[in-house]
Amino acid sequence: MKQAGRRALDAAASDRAIGHFDKALELEDDIEPTARAELLFHRGTAKRAQGLWEDAAADWKTALPIFEAERSSDFVARICWELAYQCVWGNKTDEAKAIAERGLRAVGEQSVFPLKLASG
Repeated sequence: MKQAGRRALDAAASDRAIGHFDKALELEDDIEPTARAELLFHRGTAKRAQGLWEDAAADWKTALPIFEAERSSDFVARICWELAYQCVWGNKTDEAKAIAERGLRAVGEQSVFPLKLASG
């Protein structure tokens, strides 16, 4: 189900992706926390694509502490970026700042961007 959901999401069929992720989350009661968090992350991404911003945020907020506990800094940074972006659009600048700082703490000194800018 996870692969079906990701394929549907990749094909811009986010409504079908949500259904696949829902089924995967329902079927896998004994799923590892990290795998569950990944499903929640991807379902949140599919929900955002459907314009379901609050539902997407709920999935991401559920996944975030799991990724933090597993030290999955890439997922933490991505979720924090998405949530901060949503807060900025909702004019919740203090909340956006707090969540952005949370993401930055997760990545620490590692580079967030794959490209390094060459100086002059």
